[in-house]
Amino acid sequence: MTRPLGSGRTVVVVALAALASLLATGCGSSDDDGSKGSTKTSTTDTTTTDTTETTTTDDDHGDPTELPDPVPEGELPPIQVTSPTSLAYVSGSFVLAGSAQVTEGALQWAILDADLKPMTQGRMTASCGAPCRGKFRARIPLAKVPVGSWELHVWTPPVADDDPPRVHDTMTPITVTAKPVTGAPDPGATPPGGVPGGA
Repeated sequence: MTRPLGSGRTVVVVALAALASLLATGCGSSDDDGSKGSTKTSTTDTTTTDTTETTTTDDDHGDPTELPDPVPEGELPPIQVTSPTSLAYVSGSFVLAGSAQVTEGALQWAILDADLKPMTQGRMTASCGAPCRGKFRARIPLAKVPVGSWELHVWTPPVADDDPPRVHDTMTPITVTAKPVTGAPDPGATPPGGVPGGA
């Protein structure tokens, strides 16, 4: 896999290509052998530069030919919320989506106030239960939730007597606004870079 050239690198490659073109026309030289040698050298240099640009990167970004693999399904948390993203701005309603590997696919959700009391809550079911990893998606209305920053929790209910009340509790901070925030991503949109595990 190759990375697109940065604007600075594009200028260097274009400049080298222009130089090679100039040398290929002889640049006023009447020596055919010298022109051919210059053309060959320039072409090699341009090709080498281009190849280098597409296979190596700055130290900050790592080698693009060794991109990390998506998170294997077995390494995902029991409940993964992919929408809304952390710190998302939402208004009116939003899509709650993700994947879960929980007993019978049973899930509960709630938006908690500052005292950790639910302002709105509900239930949903993933497309399959453990050991299968199922997907879930629901539209959450915000009519009962005031404007402000809150915690969205998704969990599975307890199955054993000694389980906590919220098993695999997953929290996503959100901000509820009176109207959509200009420039904010759509709460149902796929986050940049895609979703780990293809959920």
